[in-house]
Amino acid sequence: FSLKRAFPMFILYFILAAIFTTVCVNLGVDSSVFAPLKELSKFLIIMAMAAIGGITIVSLIMQHVMHIW
Repeated sequence: FSLKRAFPMFILYFILAAIFTTVCVNLGVDSSVFAPLKELSKFLIIMAMAAIGGITIVSLIMQHVMHIW
């Protein structure tokens, strides 16, 4: 049994990214610096959802209309 193979590493990466962003903002880095990364993360999540079949054009339109992202 290997914990590295059983544990999804993307969860660790999300936690590290959240810690990094929080520390930088608390140290005085303007939050607008992270705006391009926020847009990129939206795109990557949509691509991941599309890859597993969890998203449709209708759901994308509804999310846009409802200002979810």
